[in-house]
Amino acid sequence: MDNKKYLDKILEHLKKGVRVEGDAFYVPYNNIQYHFYYRRSENEYIITPRTLYRGYPTYCRNHFGLTDKEIDKIWGEFNYYIYTEIKDRVTNGE
Repeated sequence: MDNKKYLDKILEHLKKGVRVEGDAFYVPYNNIQYHFYYRRSENEYIITPRTLYRGYPTYCRNHFGLTDKEIDKIWGEFNYYIYTEIKDRVTNGE
């Protein structure tokens, strides 16, 4: 398996590990309950608490043997997934 396919599988694993419960969600690498909060002044959603990255690098190193560069690459795509698909599910009550 080439590196791109391996990283894609890890990204899919992370996505499948996100749990939505009502107006909250959980990620597979820590046990923190997260919420989206709408900041009217800036017309955008933010995640509270602002610790979404906490535990992510260690999880990726220990479970998948990723380098810092690979961790950063997947983070960008995973973070985008959280702020698009998961935000829509949480804020629309799906």
